[in-house]
Amino acid sequence: MAALSTLRSITGSAASSSRAPIAASISSVGSALPSSSYDTADSTASEKRHRGVTKNLKWSRKRKRGEKNEIVIDPNLRRAVAGDVVPFVTEMGVVLRQYAVLSNKRRREVSDHIKQKMFDDLVEKFNGIANQKENVFDHLKKMYRDWRHRLHLYYLRFESDENRLRKVPEFVADSDWAYLVEYFGSEEFKRMSARNKRNRAKQGAATIKGRTSFGKIRYAMRDPVSQAEPKMTDHWKATHIKSNGQWMDDRSKKVMVALENIELTQSQRGEPPLKPEEQMVEACGARSGYIRGLGGGPRPTSRKGAELREVYQRQVEELRGALKHQQQEAEEREQRLRQEAEECEHRLRVEAEEREHRLRLEFQAQLQAIMAHIPGLQHRDSTLPTSDVPNTGINTFLSINQMKVKLTILATLNVLRWIRGRCSIYSYQLRLRMLFYLP
Repeated sequence: MAALSTLRSITGSAASSSRAPIAASISSVGSALPSSSYDTADSTASEKRHRGVTKNLKWSRKRKRGEKNEIVIDPNLRRAVAGDVVPFVTEMGVVLRQYAVLSNKRRREVSDHIKQKMFDDLVEKFNGIANQKENVFDHLKKMYRDWRHRLHLYYLRFESDENRLRKVPEFVADSDWAYLVEYFGSEEFKRMSARNKRNRAKQGAATIKGRTSFGKIRYAMRDPVSQAEPKMTDHWKATHIKSNGQWMDDRSKKVMVALENIELTQSQRGEPPLKPEEQMVEACGARSGYIRGLGGGPRPTSRKGAELREVYQRQVEELRGALKHQQQEAEEREQRLRQEAEECEHRLRVEAEEREHRLRLEFQAQLQAIMAHIPGLQHRDSTLPTSDVPNTGINTFLSINQMKVKLTILATLNVLRWIRGRCSIYSYQLRLRMLFYLP
């Protein structure tokens, strides 16, 4: 590599080769890199002291006592949101600088065993991350990009590659820096950098929370009982309104208006509220693997996935409409059948009462006819000559005839009861058929 050859010629055999790859936290990634003795090759300004790279020494002494910190990583926010977040993020930076190799064009070119080594190192020091490997790698990937971005800013402070190679950043290997100097000067990187700069300028919504992640803020704003997510309007106000009540910028105010319109539209339509990710995509848009306004954790759904979800929701709505129509038809049919059953039952009851009344009249007529043909019953109270009919014979004759009449009446009553029972059974069976729609 040409840059590496130039570096060797500049530094000679006295070049430092004992730089131990010690990492720093996300704060060190975000802060200014260690300054050289001068900013440019032609600079005559005095050397300025900087804070330097964070080594997490305070927490390292605590870990020597055998203590492991607890971390909570939310699977939806994909970031550490509770526990000892600051020591965890700081140690991630340390591990990243300890194992990561900068002489790769893309982070995905880093070998799997190096990634696994970084993760194992973190698992040995923290509880609660063993099942969050993907989310930890996602956070490390962002920190890796931020680290290279800061190195690029350091690269731009010099006017020539010779001066850049002469001042290697602290805790960066000579070979890695030589590779980056050549890569930062390539046309491919310049085009990509210009594109990213344009995309970055489109965001423009400054936040008041500084280094505090949106994921941690949203987690803290959750309902303590139901763990429900805060409304996006409340989240946006908490992160973009100053203490004096003013918005950070016009972009923040426009996004707030868009979020309020989205919530109002959903409320007027009677639809369930959209997810926070969906609201921010509608209000701010999204780019590949990132949702503006929610930080680097949540990811937008792919275009294909969104189309499939839209088709699925449309089919669900159609099925719901068809089911509601079928339920209405079933209720109307049930009401119609119930009304027909009640009318039929009433008709049968009236017919049974008429039949019973008619039978009662017929029975009374037949009873009167029977009684008319029994001698002595018509004129029970008439007097007879004592000389013609003895008193004993007449009394015996009347007792026998009265017994016959009673037996006849009892038999007729039993017949009537049987007829009435049959009518009631028929009416009951018909009622059951109409109730259960039996043929």
